[in-house]
Amino acid sequence: MQQVSRQRSYNLKYYSLLLSLFSGAVVFVTIFYLLSKQEVLVNSPLYKSKIKEEQTLWHKLSSNDTAENDTLVWHIAHYEHRDFPYGRPAIVMMIFHYHNKTLPSIWLKTCNDKYCDCLPPQWVPYGKLVNKIRKEVKYFFNAVFKIQPNTTSVHDSVDAYNDSNCTDSGLIIEDMPVYYETKEKKIEFAVCLYKGIIAKDSFLLDMASWIEINRAIGVEHITMYDQDIGPNITRLLKNYEKEGFVKLIDWKIYNPDFTIANNGQLANANDCFYRYLRRAKYVLFIDLDELIIPHSTATLGDMMNSLSKFKNIVQYRFYNSFWHESQISLVNDTKELPIHFRRLNRTKNPPETIRYKNIIRMEAAVRIGIHHIYQMKKGYKMYQVPEHVGLMHHYRTPDYARKEEQLTDKILSKYFNTVMKRLANVTLFTQV
Repeated sequence: MQQVSRQRSYNLKYYSLLLSLFSGAVVFVTIFYLLSKQEVLVNSPLYKSKIKEEQTLWHKLSSNDTAENDTLVWHIAHYEHRDFPYGRPAIVMMIFHYHNKTLPSIWLKTCNDKYCDCLPPQWVPYGKLVNKIRKEVKYFFNAVFKIQPNTTSVHDSVDAYNDSNCTDSGLIIEDMPVYYETKEKKIEFAVCLYKGIIAKDSFLLDMASWIEINRAIGVEHITMYDQDIGPNITRLLKNYEKEGFVKLIDWKIYNPDFTIANNGQLANANDCFYRYLRRAKYVLFIDLDELIIPHSTATLGDMMNSLSKFKNIVQYRFYNSFWHESQISLVNDTKELPIHFRRLNRTKNPPETIRYKNIIRMEAAVRIGIHHIYQMKKGYKMYQVPEHVGLMHHYRTPDYARKEEQLTDKILSKYFNTVMKRLANVTLFTQV
């Protein structure tokens, strides 16, 4: 009996030992996993595409030779992950500055796992914006901060300083978000509406039509900037945003001491460029009264496939044609039609060098303007798209365009039923 009892005691101790060893192994594996997970997180880029849009949209800075606010800085920086534009990856800030003032002192602090660097700017000018009423000239710059080669990770925000040592007393912008698209899925075609929208609710139908025509030709996502829009249009765009088809960004560049012509459209274009840099293959850079329409095919994808024989193209340039009111209509009652289906007369021979717009191949573009590319990857070039293949439709009528020879063109009729059917549903959401 005692022998059986000792045997049971021995077995119990044996199983207890095994259980302790097993528990210890589980704890060890768990700790090892967490440590390895932490190491992966530390060594991977920490840029985030879903950044929090700040309440302060524009930071005001003073230059070296005056206490006035001569400089406006967009509240989001962008990460340029490619080496070829500036020699190595960089962080890019977008800045407006008075033309006759000294550029501000600004350095950017970035840190890796061991230490921090205080990076000087490389000023990259894009051109001037002239306010004809106040006779003021503003220049738009990208301030490029090249990341040191030994930097393995950069946090999702950075600090800006006015001294080259990045000391605490020189802090001028704290926790500026750095945008870096991390989504793996790429889209084929996106639209950058590169000018801040100023639109009353009376423009509601035309706004929805513009969005739906872009969808019909194959656009998968649109980025828009809200400068001053009516409540119904806001409601409309918020519904598109919930759907995931539109991204509406608060722009609000108004400032009584710093009026900028065209609502700062160069900054619009560049902010949108970096948002799509890693996400989209092609981006259409157009305004709200413009559309790039395939003429030889029904979709952008088919049109670009037809142009694939032309190699190393980064800028696909489309002729500008103005569209006018006509006596001919697609339907009898035109009162409820958006402008795109009312205007069927267009410029017969579009001029080659005036007001053209582009589809940009993102991987090879470096610096973009409103009508052209400032800088592209070596070996790439521009291609002028023939009128019969695709055309930029411009839905406004300047006085000089009225004198141009015109023709009737019903090219948009192929999208009429699809667009009008969607408009019947979409506009219902805007009713109060």
